[in-house]
Amino acid sequence: MERSAVILLGGRDFGRCPIATERPRALWPLVEKSVLEYQVAHLAPLGVTHVVICAGADTPVPREAIAASVDGVSFEFVTDRMPRGSAGCIRDAVENIQDGPVLVIEGGVFWIPNSRDVIDLHRASGARLTLFTLRRSGDASQAQSAGVYVCEPSALEAVPDDGYWDLKEQFIPGLLRSGAEVRAVPVDGEIVTGRGVESYLVLVDRALSSPQRFGLNLGGLAEREKGIWVAGGVDIAADARLSGPVVILEGASVANEVVVTGPAVIGRGCRIEDRAIVDASVLWDFAVVGRGACVAECLVGDGAVVKAGERMLRRSVGRKGPSGAVAVGRRQVPEAGKTATALAGRQAPAGVAAAPVLIKAAMIAAAFVWAYWSVLKDLCNVWWDNANYSSGVLVPFLAGYVVFTRRRELAGVPVRRCYWGLLLVIAGFAMRFAGTLLFYASAERLSVMLVISGLVVVFLGLRMTKRLMWVLAFLLLMLPWPNRVYYAVSLPLQQWATSSAVFFLEMFGWLVTREGNILHVGESATVAVTEACSGLRMLTAFMIVSSLMALMCKRHLWQKAALVVSSVPIAVLCNTIRLTATSIAYTRGYGDHFNKLFHDFGGIAMMPLALVLLTALLWVLKRVFVPVEVQVPRQPTQRKSQV
Repeated sequence: MERSAVILLGGRDFGRCPIATERPRALWPLVEKSVLEYQVAHLAPLGVTHVVICAGADTPVPREAIAASVDGVSFEFVTDRMPRGSAGCIRDAVENIQDGPVLVIEGGVFWIPNSRDVIDLHRASGARLTLFTLRRSGDASQAQSAGVYVCEPSALEAVPDDGYWDLKEQFIPGLLRSGAEVRAVPVDGEIVTGRGVESYLVLVDRALSSPQRFGLNLGGLAEREKGIWVAGGVDIAADARLSGPVVILEGASVANEVVVTGPAVIGRGCRIEDRAIVDASVLWDFAVVGRGACVAECLVGDGAVVKAGERMLRRSVGRKGPSGAVAVGRRQVPEAGKTATALAGRQAPAGVAAAPVLIKAAMIAAAFVWAYWSVLKDLCNVWWDNANYSSGVLVPFLAGYVVFTRRRELAGVPVRRCYWGLLLVIAGFAMRFAGTLLFYASAERLSVMLVISGLVVVFLGLRMTKRLMWVLAFLLLMLPWPNRVYYAVSLPLQQWATSSAVFFLEMFGWLVTREGNILHVGESATVAVTEACSGLRMLTAFMIVSSLMALMCKRHLWQKAALVVSSVPIAVLCNTIRLTATSIAYTRGYGDHFNKLFHDFGGIAMMPLALVLLTALLWVLKRVFVPVEVQVPRQPTQRKSQV
């Protein structure tokens, strides 16, 4: 029985990536051949003998190269004259296929199947459509489409003859509404979804690390040294430094003091001029990297030019110029995975070192500490002397850890100075002056956060400040509360702690007599619920812990807010447990020991219980509030990029 496959090549992607505008992602080269040619070659072991390739009317398809890529496979090319959507294209492609299920693959997906036969797996399930996902284990609701499907031709009868019909947004929901079975199964084998420059660079990295498995034929290239493959007619200067895996194709030239660190591919006829740096990037044919320029984790298209001295980080560069993540200023170096200058073992080119940036940052930090020395010293004294706020000393370090964990995400945010932040700096110093004049220490401490926020806006810009907004809000937890707030909260907490302890003791069968905040338990034990027993220490500590968990977890904003708010009842509950246990211990003659454990170190002693309760709350929110769309993995569809 003939096995058929449909590949949705798609069309040009307008507006987002200049290189995808010039060439669809499925036709991007993986060293010497396009991703599509490798994709077709990996279908042969599955027994696929007929491949239908659907492409847009404006898509230049190398038909001869594709037809010659695999022996024993017949090809058919379908042109989408009008936007039909993915499901419409599949229906048009399988009009003459009636003898079995059809394997469908989205363009740009690189898939190396393992031994498991996905078509037989689909047949055994009895489903009308099998949707393969990237997630191999764990919560199926978090699965992401792998861009691989197996579909029964009869299921496509619901797709109209004309008009746009999308696979994920219309076809699959229509099947589910009709009662047809749609299965989601983890995909077998190795797969990289080609949805952008980042995934393409990941594919190049994995392919160069394991060329035989990915089908790369590097036999025609000379391995200059381990991990460095060079074609004929390549000009490499003697003092150029290469660190593999690196592939350099015919006619390329690498000039003096150039540093190339892998994984990298230098295409045919490329020119890398003096003292340039290419780090974990791919240069297509006849691309140029100018003198002293630096490209890191970038894709430079056919004939594109990176001008002398430019710094590019995680960007795509087409003939019309760069687009994508962030362009670092001419006096800075992008923070790449491997420092090219270190691998080169030499001094970085002039203007490339990041030392001036660090020196400026150190000078600003020193000026801030000098201006706020008295306030910072007072804040440290509060952390040291007042047990209610002792946990505040951890907040700056925890905030720094959060920023460190998000360093890759933040590296893609453009950094543009915004001098409107000076208004916040001026307001901060004005608040500090007023606090000093009126002997209001809380105003002086709050001015610290205003000045820090203003400096972030000035030097990093509004977009970066927006990304760091919740981290800056988290820093507020290091400040002690104003006295009015403290007394307004601590007294009700003290009274509640006394009342709740009485309730639980009586529930456990103890005779309790209350005189204000003094409890007489049994016949001999007397427990005083002092101001220090109000639970404020636990409340401040638990608010820091819950806020940190909210910053780190990936949940909806309302769930994060619920997590932070839950620290209040959790702190009250833990304090009640502590008081009840201490009171019972006094009746048994262990009061001194329990007083030391649960009073002086109450927050630490109750912290494990608080963590369990917070984790349980996250688990409940995850199980109860499940988004509807996770039943069938879906991704936003750009009609222009579909065939």
